[in-house]
Amino acid sequence: NDMAKHNYCLYRKEVLREVDAHERNQSGGEEVEVQLIVECTDLEDETLLHKYMLYKANRNMIYPNGQIGILPNTTPNKKMVICFFVLATLDTDDRPKRSWEEKEQKEYVICISCEVENDEGFGLFRSNLDAFCIKVKKEIESYSHNQNEATLTSLKDLLSSWYPYTIEYVTRTIDTMRQHLPTILHAALAGTTVTIDQTAPPTFVDDVTQFMDAINLSHVTSYHGAPKQLVRVVSPENPVAPGEIHLSLDSEYMLHLDAPSATNLFCEEWAQQLQSCNDPLKARNLLEHNKMKAIQDLNQLKRLIEMAKLNNTSLYKSYRILKLNNNSDILLKLLEEDPINDEHSIEVLQEELFLERKITLTQLLEEEDTDLEPLVHNNQSTELSITSGELM
Repeated sequence: NDMAKHNYCLYRKEVLREVDAHERNQSGGEEVEVQLIVECTDLEDETLLHKYMLYKANRNMIYPNGQIGILPNTTPNKKMVICFFVLATLDTDDRPKRSWEEKEQKEYVICISCEVENDEGFGLFRSNLDAFCIKVKKEIESYSHNQNEATLTSLKDLLSSWYPYTIEYVTRTIDTMRQHLPTILHAALAGTTVTIDQTAPPTFVDDVTQFMDAINLSHVTSYHGAPKQLVRVVSPENPVAPGEIHLSLDSEYMLHLDAPSATNLFCEEWAQQLQSCNDPLKARNLLEHNKMKAIQDLNQLKRLIEMAKLNNTSLYKSYRILKLNNNSDILLKLLEEDPINDEHSIEVLQEELFLERKITLTQLLEEEDTDLEPLVHNNQSTELSITSGELM
């Protein structure tokens, strides 16, 4: 039942009366009511949500930055209901006010909820939920200034899309990427920009953007410049730049990469895990687990490189870790881009790893030649014996 799976409610927060000093110790200083404006939920869940929001509102525990809560379960064998709620404050009078005059304001409570097996994974969508509620606030402003059927329908349509937009983008992107998923994972970790045609559906652009932002490691470096744009829409006036990966969708919604792109064993194994998972919450957990593994490896290398300024043993340990790591190309790239790391140590690691790969490649080619030699000799001897038999 989709209605039970993901629901929404929008409340108007109204102050009924100011409370006295004694009562203020038990509440937020005022008695409030939350009046239902629109909802899409069954009666039982709406009753639970209303009680929960009323409890929070009267203790002044609903904030503009949003919170995650778990509703009390009153029904045996019923799944856990988890919700995200946020306070949206609107100025109702646009006229300029003097400094001592208070602006007249309306307060709304956006509440979205879904049934889950457990609360693992839902909190990882926090940034997506925050961004979505900013969009909802703009729709509430339109509805507040012009309350009619059109603005109400627009508000309901947006609220009803919360679960597909903020949660299911993970599994949609995995399904769309198919065999190209390792490349996208690698690009997100490496900070490589992915470009998409301007003719692509906006939902596809949003999905890929949210997916790559969930994996992006730019925040773990000490460079504090503007965050890099990982997804860019291209046009004839703003074409694909060198080093960018271009994605295009055909008429059957099949994805194509314009040219072969880099990946590694870490990303390939990660992609296999994701492609066997149909639950967006579990898939988001897998994204975070592998991302944290990369961060832990990176932090360990940073510590060793810092210690390498005093002794070469730490530098050798760094080399061994990178040599045995399936994600070494990404880790080395991130180390190189971080200005806090010792340049000389990074150069030594790059040279040694390059030399190691060159030796390994040479050995592989020699082994292939050695393996082929018996086959060549066997074929020659067989051919000679046949010829001799024919002559006899």
